[in-house]
Amino acid sequence: MANYQAPNSPVLARFIAPLTDAYSGSQRKYDCKALGDLDFLESGISRCVSAVTSGRDFLQQLADCVGKLFEVTLFFKALKSRRRLANLISVNLNVARLLRSRLADPFAEIGELSGFDIYAGDGHFHEAACHDPHKPKKPKPAKKKTNGERQKQAKKLQTGHFFILGMRDHHLRHYALAEPRPGGGNEHDMHVLKRKGAKTPEHIVSLSKISDLKGIEANEDGLTIKTMTTIDELFESLLLDDNFKVLRTVCRNISTQPIRNMATVGGNLTCRYTWTEMPAVMTGLEANMHFIDTTGQKNTLTAEDFYKNNAKTDKILTHVTIKRDKTASIVYRRVKKTAYVDIPLLSIIMKTSFKGKRFTNTKVSVNNCVAFAQRDNVLEDFLNTQDAREGLGQEALDHLNESIYDKRSSDYKKHMFRVSIKNAINELVEQQLTKK
Repeated sequence: MANYQAPNSPVLARFIAPLTDAYSGSQRKYDCKALGDLDFLESGISRCVSAVTSGRDFLQQLADCVGKLFEVTLFFKALKSRRRLANLISVNLNVARLLRSRLADPFAEIGELSGFDIYAGDGHFHEAACHDPHKPKKPKPAKKKTNGERQKQAKKLQTGHFFILGMRDHHLRHYALAEPRPGGGNEHDMHVLKRKGAKTPEHIVSLSKISDLKGIEANEDGLTIKTMTTIDELFESLLLDDNFKVLRTVCRNISTQPIRNMATVGGNLTCRYTWTEMPAVMTGLEANMHFIDTTGQKNTLTAEDFYKNNAKTDKILTHVTIKRDKTASIVYRRVKKTAYVDIPLLSIIMKTSFKGKRFTNTKVSVNNCVAFAQRDNVLEDFLNTQDAREGLGQEALDHLNESIYDKRSSDYKKHMFRVSIKNAINELVEQQLTKK
């Protein structure tokens, strides 16, 4: 192998140290005596972090400041080498593996993000080189151009690169080279994502065009809400009686009227945002969620099980069913996050069936808005041993699954949880004690 000369600068040596480990296991290595692979890799990194204005300027500074002298023609030929490109890609992948093994994942403790890669991306455009081609000529207009217009048309295309940073492994990688846009202009990052296959027409199914996924049906057994039913359609439905009436309250709290006109029940339920309104309510109402896959295979999950799995699915939600319960007493509490943006800080739904004054079959579903909806089994078990009486709301605060309410909660949020739980229980008690 060529005699690799480590950098004189301790900072640069420390900065590029992972290259040695990554290169040792890379592919397409070659013992080039004139310009070794490690020298080539190091020079590429130095070029990226330097403030030089051209490749020749870089080679001059590399010789003057670092003492590494590369023959100009050889260096620029090396930049075109397919073998070196393959080796560079292999080293880059090895660096990513090293980073994952040596650095902590800052998102590891957020269960909602498990199984997902997370990236931050951006594009970078810089002036074209002197040897880059000019923009494609436009059809000559009828009127005569001024000198300024001729200079503008002769302007060269900017070179654009898009990069993505892995938020789990801190690895920055090249994503795409910008392509010229018809009529001129720089390529937008969203266009790059579509071009690279993040979304293409063959991957997209417009559920809004499937009539079987729209509508609401009810009978003596229960309620069926199809996935493409809008929030406003559900709010306006005359079928929301018995234990379904709480859905009207929930729909009214979702965003603004223009959003409710477009947003769907299925979208709210399968959204990856943990603060959406419907999941806690469907869990509290013991709803079933019905899915279908690309082969036509159907699958049914309880809402509780779906959110226990962090709302992950590779199937399409077709509809939701809720059993009718004419004996259920239900209360719903919601606190918004700020006075200016109506996003929930927390929400709670309690459902119970009284036998005399005794709580039975109680369900307490909680949305703490930092994790998916879940039931408080500790509070449920306590209430199912109690009769409706004054002071029960205050006493119940000593029987909570604190891990639900304390998770990434401020003191204000913890206080509002306790106030909401206490008031919800007192409302249930009052309903039962005043019932004739």
